[in-house]
Amino acid sequence: WGDFYFDSGAHRFHDKDWVATQTMRGLLGDSLTFTDTPSRIYSGGHLVDFPLSAFNLLKSLGIPGFARSTFQIVRSRLARAAEPEASLKGYATRTYGSEIAERFVLNYSEKLWGVSPDRLSSGMAKVRLKGLSIQGFLREAMRGTRGRAGHLDGSFYYPESGIGAIADRLAQ
Repeated sequence: WGDFYFDSGAHRFHDKDWVATQTMRGLLGDSLTFTDTPSRIYSGGHLVDFPLSAFNLLKSLGIPGFARSTFQIVRSRLARAAEPEASLKGYATRTYGSEIAERFVLNYSEKLWGVSPDRLSSGMAKVRLKGLSIQGFLREAMRGTRGRAGHLDGSFYYPESGIGAIADRLAQ
């Protein structure tokens, strides 16, 4: 925007494939920096930790929303179908309840992939959302910030001037 660069959404280059990482290092050189920063989502006027934190959810959703979401999670866990859900939408809704799934998983996933979450594989969701658990919420509730889960994808690389630097460099 004008003289400023910014990313809207999570744009990170994860070191999952050695060849791809080396290609990006060759392309961007020293401007591809190593980062270890947890994710946060701006929702309801608050920055919410990702993976989701019970205390941040309480702050973001308020007591009524938090209670409603907790009830949805318990209800969906008790009503879990015998067969696993095939889509990200089904998996996220059954695992986290409709309110948390819509607010923190489904809308973001549709924006990121450009495809409705009911057309995305639940397999991807199981890997991406593995850190979101009832056990994690309970651990945090009992241990406070010492019980918080780490962020899901660990460390990553990020170009100094934003993810668009990859396309800019390729164009050059």
